[in-house]
Amino acid sequence: MKKSRILLIIIATFMFPSIVNASSIAINCNNVTVGASARCVIQGSSPALQDIEGKISVTGPASITSVSQGSGFTPFENNYSAKSASFAYTTERDKTGSFTIATINLSTEGSGTATIRLSGIQATVSDGSISSTSSTSFLIKEKPTTATTTTTKKVTTTTTRKNNNVN
Repeated sequence: MKKSRILLIIIATFMFPSIVNASSIAINCNNVTVGASARCVIQGSSPALQDIEGKISVTGPASITSVSQGSGFTPFENNYSAKSASFAYTTERDKTGSFTIATINLSTEGSGTATIRLSGIQATVSDGSISSTSSTSFLIKEKPTTATTTTTKKVTTTTTRKNNNVN
């Protein structure tokens, strides 16, 4: 009887695996040319995100020009300067699935590699809280130069005169 119970428990464990709800946060940026605006997006994925806060820092030839919250988030802090920012957002309803947490727009000041880093990320989810850091780099390329070519065309004009002298 005991053996059959143990066997039944083992079989039930494999038949009904536990479900793991994982949350993740990542940042992605686009490569740009000097003078163009770069855009970085903080993406989240969660079974039930309730609020989130964190810090953003930028190194390299780029500066923050704006930080805006994603759809469904209400900011209770959204401060930024050229090289750093902090944000804190809450939701009226839990955010589920994949979603945009924030969009960071940056101006570019020269060619090279810029790095944007998220730190101190604290998020409350339905089954507890998560902490995270994330960073990514993006390339700022020189503007392509266009070569100017000049074409010279030689024009020769020939004039013929008729002599109408009658002798």
